[in-house]
Amino acid sequence: MLTDGGRTESRSRTTAAAAVVKTPLCPFSVQTRTVSEEPDVETVGALLEDPTVRTILTQTSQEPMSATTLSTHCDASQPTVYRRLEDLRECGLLVERTRPDPDGGHHRTVYSTNLERITADLEGGELTLRIERREDMADRFTDLIEGI
Repeated sequence: MLTDGGRTESRSRTTAAAAVVKTPLCPFSVQTRTVSEEPDVETVGALLEDPTVRTILTQTSQEPMSATTLSTHCDASQPTVYRRLEDLRECGLLVERTRPDPDGGHHRTVYSTNLERITADLEGGELTLRIERREDMADRFTDLIEGI
Protein backbone atom coordinates (compact mmCIF):
# COMPACT_ATOMS: atom_id res chain seq x y z
CA MET A 1 0.00 0.00 0.00
CA LEU A 2 1.27 3.45 -0.85
CA THR A 3 1.47 6.03 1.90
CA ASP A 4 1.28 9.78 1.65
CA GLY A 5 3.32 12.01 3.93
CA GLY A 6 0.19 14.09 4.54
CA ARG A 7 0.27 15.79 1.15
CA THR A 8 -1.45 14.96 -2.08
CA GLU A 9 -0.83 16.93 -5.22
CA SER A 10 -2.37 16.60 -8.60
CA ARG A 11 -2.24 18.26 -11.93
CA SER A 12 -5.19 18.04 -14.23
CA ARG A 13 -5.52 19.25 -17.77
CA THR A 14 -9.29 19.29 -17.67
CA THR A 15 -11.94 20.90 -15.59
CA ALA A 16 -15.51 19.79 -16.09
CA ALA A 17 -18.82 20.94 -14.71
CA ALA A 18 -20.81 18.57 -12.55
CA ALA A 19 -23.64 17.95 -15.00
CA VAL A 20 -24.97 15.83 -17.79
CA VAL A 21 -24.06 17.68 -20.96
CA LYS A 22 -25.92 17.23 -24.24
CA THR A 23 -24.81 19.14 -27.28
CA PRO A 24 -26.18 19.04 -30.81
CA LEU A 25 -22.72 18.08 -32.06
CA CYS A 26 -22.54 15.04 -29.78
CA PRO A 27 -25.22 12.37 -30.27
CA PHE A 28 -24.72 11.10 -26.73
CA SER A 29 -24.70 12.51 -23.24
CA VAL A 30 -21.56 12.82 -21.21
CA GLN A 31 -21.62 12.67 -17.45
CA THR A 32 -18.71 14.57 -15.99
CA ARG A 33 -17.94 16.09 -12.67
CA THR A 34 -15.51 18.49 -11.15
CA VAL A 35 -12.92 16.77 -9.04
CA SER A 36 -12.78 19.31 -6.27
CA GLU A 37 -10.53 17.19 -4.13
CA GLU A 38 -8.23 14.76 -5.84
CA PRO A 39 -8.13 11.23 -4.48
CA ASP A 40 -5.34 10.55 -2.03
CA VAL A 41 -2.45 8.19 -2.58
CA GLU A 42 -4.04 5.45 -0.45
CA THR A 43 -7.28 5.52 -2.44
CA VAL A 44 -5.58 5.39 -5.83
CA GLY A 45 -3.07 2.79 -4.60
CA ALA A 46 -5.85 0.55 -3.30
CA LEU A 47 -7.71 0.85 -6.60
CA LEU A 48 -4.64 0.04 -8.68
CA GLU A 49 -3.93 -3.06 -6.57
CA ASP A 50 -7.14 -4.56 -7.93
CA PRO A 51 -6.61 -6.50 -11.20
CA THR A 52 -10.21 -5.76 -12.24
CA VAL A 53 -9.53 -2.02 -11.99
CA ARG A 54 -6.31 -2.34 -13.97
CA THR A 55 -8.12 -4.26 -16.71
CA ILE A 56 -10.94 -1.70 -16.81
CA LEU A 57 -8.43 1.14 -17.17
CA THR A 58 -6.37 -0.58 -19.87
CA GLN A 59 -9.39 -1.74 -21.88
CA THR A 60 -11.26 1.58 -21.70
CA SER A 61 -8.13 3.49 -22.69
CA GLN A 62 -8.38 1.81 -26.10
CA GLU A 63 -12.10 2.23 -26.70
CA PRO A 64 -15.31 2.92 -24.75
CA MET A 65 -16.88 -0.27 -23.42
CA SER A 66 -20.08 -1.35 -21.74
CA ALA A 67 -20.11 -2.95 -18.30
CA THR A 68 -21.12 -6.25 -19.91
CA THR A 69 -18.14 -6.21 -22.26
CA LEU A 70 -15.83 -5.20 -19.41
CA SER A 71 -17.18 -8.05 -17.30
CA THR A 72 -16.04 -10.49 -20.01
CA HIS A 73 -12.60 -8.86 -20.34
CA CYS A 74 -12.12 -8.77 -16.56
CA ASP A 75 -13.44 -12.29 -15.98
CA ALA A 76 -15.51 -10.78 -13.16
CA SER A 77 -19.20 -10.59 -12.32
CA GLN A 78 -21.20 -7.58 -13.51
CA PRO A 79 -21.89 -6.40 -9.93
CA THR A 80 -18.12 -6.41 -9.26
CA VAL A 81 -17.45 -4.48 -12.47
CA TYR A 82 -20.17 -1.93 -11.65
CA ARG A 83 -18.66 -1.38 -8.18
CA ARG A 84 -15.20 -0.81 -9.67
CA LEU A 85 -16.63 1.50 -12.34
CA GLU A 86 -18.27 3.59 -9.63
CA ASP A 87 -15.02 3.68 -7.61
CA LEU A 88 -13.14 4.90 -10.69
CA ARG A 89 -15.82 7.52 -11.47
CA GLU A 90 -15.70 8.79 -7.88
CA CYS A 91 -11.95 9.30 -8.25
CA GLY A 92 -12.43 11.08 -11.58
CA LEU A 93 -10.52 8.42 -13.52
CA LEU A 94 -13.40 7.24 -15.70
CA VAL A 95 -16.12 8.92 -17.77
CA GLU A 96 -19.57 7.46 -18.36
CA ARG A 97 -21.33 8.17 -21.66
CA THR A 98 -24.84 7.30 -22.72
CA ARG A 99 -25.26 6.62 -26.41
CA PRO A 100 -28.49 6.02 -28.30
CA ASP A 101 -28.99 2.58 -29.80
CA PRO A 102 -28.46 2.89 -33.58
CA ASP A 103 -31.48 0.61 -34.09
CA GLY A 104 -33.64 2.94 -32.01
CA GLY A 105 -35.27 2.28 -28.71
CA HIS A 106 -32.87 1.83 -25.85
CA HIS A 107 -29.66 3.60 -25.00
CA ARG A 108 -26.30 2.13 -24.21
CA THR A 109 -23.94 3.24 -21.45
CA VAL A 110 -20.24 2.96 -22.14
CA TYR A 111 -17.21 3.84 -20.06
CA SER A 112 -13.85 5.24 -21.04
CA THR A 113 -10.90 6.37 -19.03
CA ASN A 114 -9.88 9.98 -19.11
CA LEU A 115 -6.63 9.05 -17.42
CA GLU A 116 -3.46 10.08 -19.20
CA ARG A 117 -0.91 9.38 -16.49
CA ILE A 118 -0.53 8.79 -12.75
CA THR A 119 2.86 9.66 -11.31
CA ALA A 120 4.04 9.11 -7.77
CA ASP A 121 7.11 11.08 -6.71
CA LEU A 122 9.05 10.57 -3.51
CA GLU A 123 10.82 13.76 -2.58
CA GLY A 124 11.82 15.24 0.75
CA GLY A 125 10.25 12.39 2.66
CA GLU A 126 6.84 12.94 1.04
CA LEU A 127 5.02 10.90 -1.56
CA THR A 128 3.28 13.14 -4.07
CA LEU A 129 0.65 11.93 -6.50
CA ARG A 130 0.04 13.63 -9.85
CA ILE A 131 -2.97 12.69 -11.93
CA GLU A 132 -3.08 13.90 -15.52
CA ARG A 133 -6.32 13.51 -17.40
CA ARG A 134 -7.10 13.61 -21.08
CA GLU A 135 -9.25 16.49 -22.10
CA ASP A 136 -12.65 15.42 -23.38
CA MET A 137 -13.53 16.52 -26.93
CA ALA A 138 -16.69 18.27 -25.68
CA ASP A 139 -14.60 20.14 -23.09
CA ARG A 140 -12.12 21.23 -25.77
CA PHE A 141 -15.00 22.45 -27.95
CA THR A 142 -16.48 24.41 -25.02
CA ASP A 143 -13.08 25.96 -24.27
CA LEU A 144 -12.74 26.92 -27.94
CA ILE A 145 -16.17 28.57 -28.05
CA GLU A 146 -15.64 30.38 -24.74
CA GLY A 147 -12.30 31.68 -26.03
CA ILE A 148 -13.93 33.41 -29.01
